[in-house]
Amino acid sequence: MARVHRHYQKRPSREKPQANFNPEVSQGLLAILLFIIAGLSVLSFFSIAGVAGIFIDSILAIVFGQVRYVFPIVMIMIATLLIKDLEIKYRHTHTLGAVLFFLSFNGLVHIQKPLIDMYTQATLGFGGGFFGLALAWPLSKYLGYWGGTLILFGILLISLIFLFNTTLAQMVDLNKKFFLMLGWVGTKIIAFFAEFKKPGIASEPVKFSIKGEYEARHTDEAQNEEEEEKRVFHKKPIDEVDEEENENNDDTIEDIEEKLKIPAKTEEIIVEKPDYTDYKLPPVSLLFTSKSKPTSGDIKGNAETIKDTFQNFGIDVDMGEVRVGPTVTQYSLKPAKGIKLTRITALSNDLSLALAAHPIRIEAPIPGQSLVGIEVPNEKVAMVTLKELLESKEFT
Repeated sequence: MARVHRHYQKRPSREKPQANFNPEVSQGLLAILLFIIAGLSVLSFFSIAGVAGIFIDSILAIVFGQVRYVFPIVMIMIATLLIKDLEIKYRHTHTLGAVLFFLSFNGLVHIQKPLIDMYTQATLGFGGGFFGLALAWPLSKYLGYWGGTLILFGILLISLIFLFNTTLAQMVDLNKKFFLMLGWVGTKIIAFFAEFKKPGIASEPVKFSIKGEYEARHTDEAQNEEEEEKRVFHKKPIDEVDEEENENNDDTIEDIEEKLKIPAKTEEIIVEKPDYTDYKLPPVSLLFTSKSKPTSGDIKGNAETIKDTFQNFGIDVDMGEVRVGPTVTQYSLKPAKGIKLTRITALSNDLSLALAAHPIRIEAPIPGQSLVGIEVPNEKVAMVTLKELLESKEFT
């Protein structure tokens, strides 16, 4: 029997519809997102973005360290380039270049720190953060300061080549033109201020006519002659000069004696003071008494949170007494020996984030005591009246 060959037709595969955005729309959305990130970063630096701003500032401090203040500027520059030049096509090399740029630049900042303190400085948000620590620590340990700096500078140049998708020769030529233009602008500014500071420059516009130059020349000569005449001293015999001066001096003394008549005795002025011996102060009971009381929240929980936060950063503390005030509650603590106060004061943002309270003030140390005070705002503020001040021990 002959075999029957059956032909099977492939069913068309159902592809999921993809949302194809216009490249200009995608770049516009990305630019808006970068502007928002930059704006939130700037607001978090000034602590005016709430609890989320404190969290953003803490993350940026740990990741980028003190270079975090450059982060919003870079975001704004990238967003501006995306808006102005829509022909720029995004590539993975751009992401690689950005990562290498921050690693190398933060590493150059962080390698200035001593090798022993690099990790501590990164946890406290100083230097180049953990981005800088990632390259600065191993390079500084195995190659030293100068060797590590050379490697980081080379990586920085490579990152710029990836970012701008250009060659090294073009980059050198671009930098050469940039510095030449910068030098030209600098010389023009210096020349302008040098001309501005020259003495004798007239405020009125200069007339470039022959007649005007002739008149100006003659007026200058006449002024010079007058000045020379003023400088000429007329000679007189010494005896005549002394006699004239004595006569003038005698006249002035007589005039002064006639005009100035000093009284022989000064009269005493007697001021009568009123007698207030029978006056009685009004009673304090006339003043208003406040019934509001401050609410400090969970004092024990806050004390444990403060202690745990310091322990997370390698700082051992012993909690002391707690003072509840009308607006803030002060938690006193004693750090372990050898702990620098700068490490404690640098953790204000982390404490604000842990306690969900803002702002927090660290008093290091408390005046007259070997303790550190942390002032946390109360949940409910009490009003302090004049009656309470007058009845207090400090006033009486």
